[in-house]
Amino acid sequence: MNKPLFRLVYKEYIDRHNEITGSWSVYVNYLNKDILLYNTFSENWAKIALKRLKDNWDSYICCFINNKDVPVMFERDDAIYKLNYIFPEQSCVVGSQIKGNKHYAIYCPEGQKFDYIHDTVFFYKEGECLVKNNQLFLNGELLLNSQELKNVCHNIGQDFNSLDYNADKLIQYIVTTYPQANAYICNGYCSYNIGKEKD
Repeated sequence: MNKPLFRLVYKEYIDRHNEITGSWSVYVNYLNKDILLYNTFSENWAKIALKRLKDNWDSYICCFINNKDVPVMFERDDAIYKLNYIFPEQSCVVGSQIKGNKHYAIYCPEGQKFDYIHDTVFFYKEGECLVKNNQLFLNGELLLNSQELKNVCHNIGQDFNSLDYNADKLIQYIVTTYPQANAYICNGYCSYNIGKEKD
């Protein structure tokens, strides 16, 4: 498969006040189709968007367009959200707050929309078990809050303060308790493929 060809396009038009204005768009030529990935009135933001989209094409943008291997949750500003919708043509995702997770600035029962060009957003795929803010998440659900995770660690003899570099006992617990888990990620510092542990 050939690498996609990205294009930055500027278009001028007359706005409702009869003034000439312009917008910048980022397109990717994928499978011989031009696909809009971002639109803005700022040339600087368009250039930033172009770089970020190129950098993340293989990681997740291509998955969004193909609707394959799409993430199930994401992290923004140190909070984890369940992914509801993706709008590749706007470079936006909509996520809902996860029940039981206390790490949100303001409670919001409906979905929230985030621009993954302006915001730093990390995506997690199905089966990726995540420890974040001393809580355990999997597939957009909170499995263990902080106190529950501490209790599990105590019961299995896992040092709670070493989950990011020496989590063998917790990983074994995850393998036996959550068979749908295939990876272990802790606070962005470490990542282990635990699929092989099941064999």
